[in-house]
Amino acid sequence: MSTVENRTYAVIAAVVVLILIAAGLFWARANRAPGSDTPAKTATTTPATTTTAVVIDDRQATVAADGETISADTQSAGPTVRVSFALTHDSWVAVQDANGAVLGAGRFAAGATSGIVELLRPTVPGETYTVVIYADNGNRVFDLYTDELVEGVAASFKAE
Repeated sequence: MSTVENRTYAVIAAVVVLILIAAGLFWARANRAPGSDTPAKTATTTPATTTTAVVIDDRQATVAADGETISADTQSAGPTVRVSFALTHDSWVAVQDANGAVLGAGRFAAGATSGIVELLRPTVPGETYTVVIYADNGNRVFDLYTDELVEGVAASFKAE
């Protein structure tokens, strides 16, 4: 092979490597877990009556509560969680571990009052978990970054 051909292959290889690196960085940013800078969630509170969206950071949009409530009793550890709630809109009920990572989410229709959320990773005895509500953005697919977290509506429970 000539020197020109070698340089051409080297340039092509360098471009392919740069594309792979860029794609990896894009994927990592799109799939990062919420960090410790996510605001702490408190027990069920009296919800507000407005629905103005607010951006907490570049990853998580939130919406003020509009009559939603949620609760979960102490329950056996395992792959599902029983939750009671009041939903004013079609919403996702999500279960988070102590670090804020979502273990699973279930979609429920407006007016629903209870349900079971199936988890991707089971709860562990002795650990405390939080249940929260995300307003569905209309595509019927749960996404931490496009579905809006309902502010001030959360409850904790302990797995036995």
